Amino acid sequence: VYERLRAFLQTEVGISSAALVSAVAGAAASCSTQTIFVPTDIIAQHMMIHNKSAAFVGTDKLTGVAAHLQTDGMAGKRQVAMRIIAAIYHVDGISGFYRGFMSSALLYIPSSMIFWSTYYNMQDLLKHFRHEDSVLLLDQGFSAAIGGITAAIGTNALDVYRIRIQVHRTSYTETLRRMWRYEGKRALTKGLIPRMISNGTYSCAVMLGYESVKKICVLPEYRHLVKW
Repeated sequence: VYERLRAFLQTEVGISSAALVSAVAGAAASCSTQTIFVPTDIIAQHMMIHNKSAAFVGTDKLTGVAAHLQTDGMAGKRQVAMRIIAAIYHVDGISGFYRGFMSSALLYIPSSMIFWSTYYNMQDLLKHFRHEDSVLLLDQGFSAAIGGITAAIGTNALDVYRIRIQVHRTSYTETLRRMWRYEGKRALTKGLIPRMISNGTYSCAVMLGYESVKKICVLPEYRHLVKW
């Protein structure tokens, strides 16, 4: 989705700014990714908290999936992931795997736009300090790390909001009300430092792989234009 839309915006629409093209294409790609990411993320979240779910979820009436796991009689007989999948389906049906889909999209669309625009703008900035013989891939790795950190700072509050909706099983408005009532402004920075480290490291590793694969797979007639 990202590559095809990026090519379309450049060749058919005529947008020349790499940062703008990548931000728009990244937003669209991120939105489509949520159809796969949200279900797997919800399962992963329940796997992380299932041993002490009450400490994370809050009140008894909100522990539908956790309560089912305690009474399904499959402890030790089936892998935790499979038990959680069955519990989510039993309690909420298919829609349970897409709980918080909108909050996830509202997080990752701006996050993707911030990342891609920062990534290309940072590379443009580094051009002024780059030596002719310097390794472009290092600039790309550094730019990706800065882009990931910037995106984490800009969307941290949305990430906290998304996780609370999916784990606490409350509505969008109720989750927002609870966050403001019990945490206030602290919710904006909760878990920010670990997320900055995670996003920065992840973005750097992914983009180094992404850019390397693009250079390796370029058509033979364009290989002389590739710069590592």
